[in-house]
Amino acid sequence: MSALIDVRGVSKSFGGVVANREVSLTVPDGGITGLIGPNGSGKTTLFNSIVGTHPVDAGSIVFMGEEITTFSVQKIARRHGGRLEIGGTGFDNGRVSLDVLDFQGLDDPVLLTVLVQVLGLHRQ
Repeated sequence: MSALIDVRGVSKSFGGVVANREVSLTVPDGGITGLIGPNGSGKTTLFNSIVGTHPVDAGSIVFMGEEITTFSVQKIARRHGGRLEIGGTGFDNGRVSLDVLDFQGLDDPVLLTVLVQVLGLHRQ
C-alpha cells in the first residue's frame, strides 16, 4: 500500500519551545491513522505543519507522492484541497454537514458511518 502522507523527521519550535522533535509517521493510502497524546504534546502543531499553517524547521512532508514541505497553505489547498475546522460557531451546534465532506469526494460508506456516529456529523 502506498503512502498518502509521509512525514519524516519533522521538527517545529516556537521560540525556545519544541512542539515537535523529529516526528515521523506514514498514513497509508486508503487507511485510517490516529494520532493521540495528552494536551500540549504537539498533535495540532504537527497537523498544522502538514497543511502548511506552521512551516517546519526540519524534516519533510510528502502528500500523494508530492513534496509539500515548503508549500504555503494556499498552494496546498489549490493542489490538494483545504482544511475545514469544526468548532462551535458557523455550524449547527458544532456539526458540519456530510454534504461538505461529500464535496471533497468522500464516498466511503464505512467512513461516513463512523463520522456520523463518532463525530456527530449529519446529512442535511
